[in-house]
Amino acid sequence: MTTSIFYGYDIYLESGKRKRESGFGTKELAQGAAARIKLSEKNRKFDLVDYRKFPTCAELFQKRIENTSERGEQLRSKRVLQTILDLLGAKGLVDLRLNELTTAHINLYTEKRQKEKVKDETINRDLRVVRAALNQAKTFFSDLENFTPPKIRFLKVKKTRRERIVQSFEAKAILFYLFKAQLPGESEKLFLSRRRAGLLFLLSAVTGARPGELVALKESDILEDLKVLRITGKKTRFKTAKTVRYFPLIETVRQVLTEAVAIKADGFIFTNNGTLTIHIMPILKRLARLLVSFTGARLSAA
Repeated sequence: MTTSIFYGYDIYLESGKRKRESGFGTKELAQGAAARIKLSEKNRKFDLVDYRKFPTCAELFQKRIENTSERGEQLRSKRVLQTILDLLGAKGLVDLRLNELTTAHINLYTEKRQKEKVKDETINRDLRVVRAALNQAKTFFSDLENFTPPKIRFLKVKKTRRERIVQSFEAKAILFYLFKAQLPGESEKLFLSRRRAGLLFLLSAVTGARPGELVALKESDILEDLKVLRITGKKTRFKTAKTVRYFPLIETVRQVLTEAVAIKADGFIFTNNGTLTIHIMPILKRLARLLVSFTGARLSAA
């Protein structure tokens, strides 16, 4: 049996942090990698780095948006990152390069949102978009192999668990409301949206799929020849490594999909554009008084 021998390095950076990596084929390669890291550290310390190699914040943010495939996350990225660019522009930092971006600059966004009375949880969610964009700099720009993003200060919030298991009587109440006959004064469009929301809730409870996965379903995802429903994962936000699951077309699922297709709005089975539309969202918000959510229904299916 052949035994493979790999080499690595174990060094301390200027910041005091320890950096280790293995998997080099020869000792010389490992030593060369460590030497390049130390050289890069000295270049930054004595301002010897060619700063022209650093992209502007706008260039990085645009890369982030372009490589985000999930529509909701892409819209959030556009809103958050453009707001930061606007704040920097107001300070006269229109073409601020990535190496010049500091924690204080990012804090401008936090301060703005706090003045707008936005919840700390929402601000932290937005800041995660910024952190993701900065962490992707090494992926988008090869010259930034040793780039260290500025620290992002998240707000302290009390940890709570929003979702819970939907009880059987709650599920019955929800379905009773969503599948009621057309109400006096209710438009045909709103009535069909309410019924589609009911079908969506029922399918979420049966399959355990996320609402974002179900609203993206098309007729082509119903594979009658294989007797399965194809569900594409939405938790993976970028264009690679999409997770695809197949759920058997049991009788309940088949009945839900048959009616949903019969009253579908457009190209997608449940919505016009594959996202939770403005017609379905108000219906779901009315269910909040029952203290339930699609997440709770999904967990109930587990």
